[in-house]
Amino acid sequence: PDPAFGSAMVVATAIMRAVSLPLFACRLYSRLLPRWRLSWDSYFLVAAVIFDLVQWVLILLSIHYGYGHSYQYVSPENMLSTAQFLFFAQPFSVWALSCAKISVAFCLLRIQRRVPTWRMFLRCLIVLQVAISAIINYFQFTMCKPFRANWDGRTPNSQCVDKQTAQISIFVSLAMTIFTDLTFSLVPLSL
Repeated sequence: PDPAFGSAMVVATAIMRAVSLPLFACRLYSRLLPRWRLSWDSYFLVAAVIFDLVQWVLILLSIHYGYGHSYQYVSPENMLSTAQFLFFAQPFSVWALSCAKISVAFCLLRIQRRVPTWRMFLRCLIVLQVAISAIINYFQFTMCKPFRANWDGRTPNSQCVDKQTAQISIFVSLAMTIFTDLTFSLVPLSL
């Protein structure tokens, strides 16, 4: 039997967005009216939402082409489309997460104006977050040559990094993401 996890993913992510997008709109509205009070944290939050919506659309397209179904139920052409949409969703996901964390850091900078050491620490976290995201994208886009081989293993004369190198880059990316998640979640407790 075909498990078809794609539809469950659509429902779960649609519910999350049905809750979060109105809250985001209310926050944005409260910053725009009665007078313009957008700051860096708001701009990065807007960027995070835009990146997230783009990656969501790409994931929905991959689901349309068969993502979530058992591979034997998906045609080779659709498997290729699915892999391509998933590949291009990844950088948008990385930057959505990065912009959300940077938004939190700028919010904390706006709130915590008096302690220079905290301000310097938060600025360093922002730079670190941008660097991590850029490095993750660099590795993603340079894993295989020609570029198409990133989602199409049948590409002639393709060369990809070995499996161990790919796994190490994934583990390092995950470790850095976890580190910044923990740091950003614990910083407000110290302020």
